[in-house]
Amino acid sequence: MTIITRPAQVEDIPAMQALAQSVQVSERLYSTDALRKAINSENLSVIVADSDGEIIGLCKFGTPILEDCDCEDLKLIHDLLVLPDWSWDTIADELLYGVEESLNADANIQRIAVYVDPAQRHLIQFYAEQGFHHEEPEDQDGLWYMELML
Repeated sequence: MTIITRPAQVEDIPAMQALAQSVQVSERLYSTDALRKAINSENLSVIVADSDGEIIGLCKFGTPILEDCDCEDLKLIHDLLVLPDWSWDTIADELLYGVEESLNADANIQRIAVYVDPAQRHLIQFYAEQGFHHEEPEDQDGLWYMELML
């Protein structure tokens, strides 16, 4: 079994929709039009984890839309999804590595951030193990803001 991360392609849309449905993410966020726009966007990127042709995970990340934000050097993880039958930590780690690799090509990007529900201790621990730090002043709507310096 080989897992690679790569940019999502239009032909991946049905598999990405099935993945989103399997983890009960809003269908609206993963409609064909929404995914097509995300794949072709200059401000949003989608990478997938591919295991021998099967899409087993995906990560959407891009320019944050935040008020009063000095964000020229920041990308925000919007979604990180993994098929339930796969090891979340292993696939999420591969996806996060893929995000970092894609951002390393842009010298202007210095930070990656994510908002995490503090009740999701597993997610907090995962991101902390990857080097993300909780930046309490940036918390919003009850969610923890966690940031990684590249």
